[in-house]
Formats: sequence, C-alpha cells, structure tokens
Amino acid sequence: QGGGISQNVYLSKGGNRITVDMIAASNDSVLGNGEGGRFEILVDGVVVDSYDFGSIDGNTTKRHHLATTVVIDTDGNHEFSIRITRPANDAPHLTQLIDNVVVRSPGNGNGTSDPASVPGKGRK
Repeated sequence: QGGGISQNVYLSKGGNRITVDMIAASNDSVLGNGEGGRFEILVDGVVVDSYDFGSIDGNTTKRHHLATTVVIDTDGNHEFSIRITRPANDAPHLTQLIDNVVVRSPGNGNGTSDPASVPGKGRK
C-alpha cells in the first residue's frame, strides 16, 4: 500500500539540496505497529533517497530529517515526488506525516525552487 505527492519544480544545473521532515506515529496504546512506512524522495521518477521507519511501539512517535543533494544536468522543470509505502494492511492507528519540504536550487539565488521566483522562468 502507499501514496504520494508530486509537483513540477524548476531546478538549476548542479547540486540541488532537498530536505524533508518525516514522522511516523502509532496511536495505539497497546500494540504499536510492525511497519511505520518507507518514505522515498524521487526526482523525475528516480528514487534519490529514502528512509524506512521500521516497527513502532504503542503511543510512540518517530521522527527523521532527510537531507540529500541531487545533481541535475540541465536547467528546467523536473518532477519532484515524495512516496510513502508500507508492505502491510491498513493501519488505522498509524499516522504518517511530511513537513518542511525544501528544495534549494543553486541557480535561482533565493533558496527556493518556485519557478515564478526565477527571473525569466515564470509559470506557464
């Protein structure tokens, strides 16, 4: 099972820094959960980094800060995705969360990847 989100972002040639805060939490006071989920970062459909939370005790929250650098060969729009999967059945007492997603492209000068913020590279 799994799901994800994606967005096209403008990335400059060179090393683009991606950071994401992730949480997996068991809200079951007794059992916990045997699989907190695998969080994957993808650029143009290719997994560039991942983190697997493994098992989680009852009433426990696990946090992870993922940071990676992706080298892009050409300036332009690229698909950025986050995919979360679990090799298990539905888990009504499991919460999975991503927050503080940042993509820093070396060529736009302002630390964001928003195409509208790059001179001459506005959204179409």
